[in-house]
Amino acid sequence: MVAAFQGSAHRSAAGPGRWTLTDSIGGALCGDRPRPPGLEYLLVGLLDVSAGAFPLQSRLHGVRRELLITAPSHGGVKRCALNWGFWHLGRFAADYRRRFGESPKVTLFRAVDS
Repeated sequence: MVAAFQGSAHRSAAGPGRWTLTDSIGGALCGDRPRPPGLEYLLVGLLDVSAGAFPLQSRLHGVRRELLITAPSHGGVKRCALNWGFWHLGRFAADYRRRFGESPKVTLFRAVDS
């Protein structure tokens, strides 16, 4: 589990080397260990997301935060998605649109209009 934390440190929303509750929960969900039942209740009760869906939702929100502060440029969406561990960009775009109701490119350019 420590290796999972260290491997995701660069993706922390709080910045490199800083940990958040989201990082801790995400690390607890990694690996082959069974999930504590209390964690499942916490995620569903507070965040309305299952433990299995939490890592994806967390990464999608991370990309969204990054897109909202990134200046639009060629390859900006791709760079942000890859930074958050999305390797299949078509699937990422579909998941992003399903979650937020808009494409990542629209989010990127909306940040400039605001």
